[in-house]
Amino acid sequence: MRSATGYLLDLSDLPDEPPARFGQDLVRHGATLRKRGSFLVVLATPGDWQGAWADATGDVTVRLESPSARRLVEAELEAHGQGDRLIWLTDEKLSPIWEANPSAREACRLAGLIGSAKGREQLKEAVDRFGDWHITVEKLLNKRAAMDGSPSLLSTRVTVWAGALLDGGRRGSIVRASDDLLASLGQTRGPAEVLTDATSSRRLQAAEIEPVGDRAHHDRKCQGLPAAILRHLWDEFPTQHDLLTRWAVGVAANRSVPEDDARLASEALLRLAVRRHDRHVLDGLATGLIGPRRILAVEALTKAATDAELGRYVRDSLLNWAESNNAEKVESTAQIYSTVKAPERCNAAAQVAFWSRRRRSAPRGRRLQEDLFVLRQGGDKPFSGRPWRHPREPRPRTDLLPVGPRNVDQHRPKVK
Repeated sequence: MRSATGYLLDLSDLPDEPPARFGQDLVRHGATLRKRGSFLVVLATPGDWQGAWADATGDVTVRLESPSARRLVEAELEAHGQGDRLIWLTDEKLSPIWEANPSAREACRLAGLIGSAKGREQLKEAVDRFGDWHITVEKLLNKRAAMDGSPSLLSTRVTVWAGALLDGGRRGSIVRASDDLLASLGQTRGPAEVLTDATSSRRLQAAEIEPVGDRAHHDRKCQGLPAAILRHLWDEFPTQHDLLTRWAVGVAANRSVPEDDARLASEALLRLAVRRHDRHVLDGLATGLIGPRRILAVEALTKAATDAELGRYVRDSLLNWAESNNAEKVESTAQIYSTVKAPERCNAAAQVAFWSRRRRSAPRGRRLQEDLFVLRQGGDKPFSGRPWRHPREPRPRTDLLPVGPRNVDQHRPKVK
């Protein structure tokens, strides 16, 4: 610990409830820092910062109200040189949003949607996308049979969901995935039941899924609709998450589903897990995609781990996997880093991967845990071009570090 130094600890996305003494230990650590003229600021959300373990921090906790969503959107637009769009914020289409006063994170997302619109005529689409196409999704899921031979309400719903999971996939894969979900729900899907059900064409038509050759898509004019449908499914049926996760991961793991279609499913699940901060879905990808299909989880998570928006959350999950006793999770984590090539051209995340492959003598779980901790702290920072040297490897010259001491101070908290 240094004197006259400020430290920042971001706990705004706690994966699990901390140990019972965590709050007490934080308070004691803060008192020790103050004696050195230093301080520690911990960032957390009200939803996470509660329970018996947090009670000890009551005297040092400062609760901040969420800022006005409209003021935050205004500030974001001005900061990005789009002050001319401030007049759009008076539009009545945005009134319900201002009344609801969404969180700061959601307000920033709304500002991004407004900022990316090509003109004011696209404001309605931006509002629909912000609301996750809620009205559109509800209409899709509550269509009644309009003619003889039409599918049942349940059959239509599962086709809508299967189409969202495999948007852009083959028609046959979508129908197979919907049948799998019906079977998971206890619906008999033997030859007689399948042949007396609505035809595949009627089922896709009822779900408003448009065939394009041998592929099929949800309405492509509604940008982001497939992902919104999956989020709606998880949000509206919270008691069925285990069943839904098993079904969706099972679609990606099913060897009868072509690999490029299975890849669509694994990527859709990754986006769902990160957007909802759902570690259960991520765990499902790690433990459910095994054998030849593990590569799908490896590809998706490798890409996401270094993504500017998704990276931090995914890297935290990888660290937890490396600490686990689950062989499938550890193996998936190891494969993610073994895919990295040409370390001299990679960023710090790739350098950690390269270094971990050199340390064969240490147990795999401990090796990954150490390397992933470094990655979590600064893995999305650019690599300087010098050879990576792990913190525990002897380094007689400080100029061989991948980043200078100043950058380390900025990006790697030194809370002990």
